[in-house]
Amino acid sequence: MSALAAIPDSVTLAEDARALAELQPWLASRDAETRIAWALSTLSGPHVLSSSFGAQSAVLLHMATRIRPDIPVLLVDTGYLFDETYRFVDELQNRLDLNLQIIRPELSPQWLEIRHGQLWEQGREGIERYNRLMKVQPMNAALARLGARTWIAGLRRSQSESRRHINPLMLQDGR
Repeated sequence: MSALAAIPDSVTLAEDARALAELQPWLASRDAETRIAWALSTLSGPHVLSSSFGAQSAVLLHMATRIRPDIPVLLVDTGYLFDETYRFVDELQNRLDLNLQIIRPELSPQWLEIRHGQLWEQGREGIERYNRLMKVQPMNAALARLGARTWIAGLRRSQSESRRHINPLMLQDGR
């Protein structure tokens, strides 16, 4: 019996909060590749994957594109990425033949700084505003444009205190 054959019946109700809660232990007991395969075969499409193209991003990109080679891979380019990140994007694009979609905020880095200063130096509120303007709003616009129903992201519990208790599957904006 394959791991996918053991999917709980409540999967068809994954958008129901109770069914989602019942599904979490099953998902938590599976490896990342099984979760990705399950999500792509079970959850509503269109499916997208987002990546920061950080040092550990290659693993998720490789797993997901082996299962679904044409999955849209979203990268938010704030204009502040490191040179190494841009080189890594190019390298993985060439190696994995990614369906890469680069998302940019409405404001260029220079325009952002002229209007708002260096937000990341303005405390927590500044960082939150920077993230909203340069990352969240552009990503939400791209998800809407693509009609994405399932968004795969490489969030890891070990990354930060705020992510320590995340579940493998989460609803966002009621979906």
